Amino acid sequence: MHLRRAVTLACAVAVVAGGAAVASPDAIAAAPKPVTASQFSDIVLDSTHQHLFVAAAQSWADATKHGGLFVTDLAGGNVQRVSGLTDIRDITLSPDGATLYAVTATGLAAVNTSTLAATVTSTATTAPCPHSLAAVGSLLWFSFGCPSSGVDTVDDPGIGSFDPSTGTVTATSDPLGYGWSTLARVPGHDDELLVGQEDSRDGGDLFLETISGATLTVARTLDLSGVGPLAVTPDGSHVVLLGGSESHTYSLADFSDTGPTYQFNAQGYPTAIAMSASGNHLALSSRTYDEIVHTYKADTGALVRSYVTPESSSCCPITEPANNGLVWEGNTLVVVRVNSYTQYPSIYRYANATNPPTTIKLSAPKTGRRGAALTVSGRLTSNGVPLAGDSMTVRRTDLDGTHALPAVVSGADGRFTITDHPPVGGTNIYTVSYAGDGTLTESTGSAKVVISRATTALTARINKSIYSYGATEKVSVHLGRTFNPRMRTVSVYAKERGRKSVLVRRTGVDRSGDVTVRTSLARNFKFIVVYAGDERFAPRTVTASGRVRVRIREVVAGSYASHDGYHWFHASKGGAMAVKVSPNKYDRPVLFRLQTLRDGAWRTVDRAIEYLNKDSVIGVAFGGRPYTPLRIRCEYRADDINAGENGAWWYVQFT
Repeated sequence: MHLRRAVTLACAVAVVAGGAAVASPDAIAAAPKPVTASQFSDIVLDSTHQHLFVAAAQSWADATKHGGLFVTDLAGGNVQRVSGLTDIRDITLSPDGATLYAVTATGLAAVNTSTLAATVTSTATTAPCPHSLAAVGSLLWFSFGCPSSGVDTVDDPGIGSFDPSTGTVTATSDPLGYGWSTLARVPGHDDELLVGQEDSRDGGDLFLETISGATLTVARTLDLSGVGPLAVTPDGSHVVLLGGSESHTYSLADFSDTGPTYQFNAQGYPTAIAMSASGNHLALSSRTYDEIVHTYKADTGALVRSYVTPESSSCCPITEPANNGLVWEGNTLVVVRVNSYTQYPSIYRYANATNPPTTIKLSAPKTGRRGAALTVSGRLTSNGVPLAGDSMTVRRTDLDGTHALPAVVSGADGRFTITDHPPVGGTNIYTVSYAGDGTLTESTGSAKVVISRATTALTARINKSIYSYGATEKVSVHLGRTFNPRMRTVSVYAKERGRKSVLVRRTGVDRSGDVTVRTSLARNFKFIVVYAGDERFAPRTVTASGRVRVRIREVVAGSYASHDGYHWFHASKGGAMAVKVSPNKYDRPVLFRLQTLRDGAWRTVDRAIEYLNKDSVIGVAFGGRPYTPLRIRCEYRADDINAGENGAWWYVQFT
């Protein structure tokens, strides 16, 4: 009498085998679109035509990207390209706004701001490598000079003028220095030109030059350690120079340092400066690890707003403030940031950049009792300065909704107090809002307080501790006394071993607080019953756990007859048993047990351990002596997923 693994069990396996299929989900991603404008160089606002002009030079990383002049709406959208222009170094508007002037690699371009038609004038012979522009009076002034082998120096630097009415270009050598010259118009002074010049020998200088026709004469000189971006006040009285970790304000009358001084992050270096049209506010940007843009009060140097780059990686920013990348549109600040790798620009708009931010900070206890007195304190400030006498609205949000509470007014130190008697338990959110006053921005602060609630009875019982595979499991739930009849519902989840919880049913209870939920589960499980709570009773969660035993299907093959409960086989051919275990137990062991009847008792004469295949099926062959009573079955031991089970005994004899 023996057992051996069955090699061919096609007929038996076909009776018990099954299969399944698996599908995987797809993922969808989206990305923003930058303005594909190569190497950004400058931006100008045309408020009359509601345009932004964006200039781009030839890319230093890719010589096939030649740059150009782009036109967008004020939001940076609807991008157009001005035909015929490439490699734009600098742009400026004429005083009347009718013409946009641009510097190209070989000359000057005049663009009609209404039609966007461009006219190009070459300066390659008389004034090579034009660099910076300033439209003063009836002339367009520009600096020129091609880079030399020296550090920060140019060969034969000069300053030239262009007369749009005649097309005449006049160029003179510039004896003032050896570096790049940055030009700026002095508003209200059509006979003056401001010249900032970098010099690798001594840092740089600032010159105020008087204009007589196409001739320049130095009126004043300011010796500096370096010349960075600069901005002239709208009344033409002062210039603000950006450099190092701060900027300084100088009087154009005598170049005296009149203040104020604008402090900013010293970890990086300055990239741009812009004065608002009113002259009341100044914007500065610096390239640091934080990539910060600041706005200030121009008369005091007081900080108004700070903006940090919206995109950054773990080590360094993906975008950074661009050189010359600031321009004002009323009280909105337009900021150009360039991608650190592609140098493509993106345009950001910061509304109310002239309005200091306000902050409301609230302090409240973490917990409280329902109906008891509760105090929430707060403070209203702007850039750390308390705001006194300002009214704020107050709201409380709880399980019953949102409720308006009496308004509060800030005291001399900006502080205020809210006193309340919350009638509803659970999380109460107190929200205080300040509407702003036209010069200060609006703000909101909030605080959470958990108000205590009573505990109700909640039970979950299953009718069995162990279920057969494929059977229906039943959980009986009882919910005790609560306050809100509309919220007498429970959520019943099933958590099978090794799987996530699944909502089986969300349902209300009957008048006695009872409900029964049924489902069919394939693995050892835990029912999780959740009551969400109401205004006076706290949430509760209870569980009830049970097991699911595997199902064993057995089939014997090879018998030629059955009689008196026995299956009869020919001894010369033997018999076979195939089994299928559910749920699928691929590569798990099963035990086949063969017993014989001896002295009135069944005794084990052979055992075989086999491993289930991918269909959770396996079989064995067996044999025995003629006319000897035998029986055979399959046994599966419990694992961490299911309870164990023994198959039925099959009684066999051989002839």
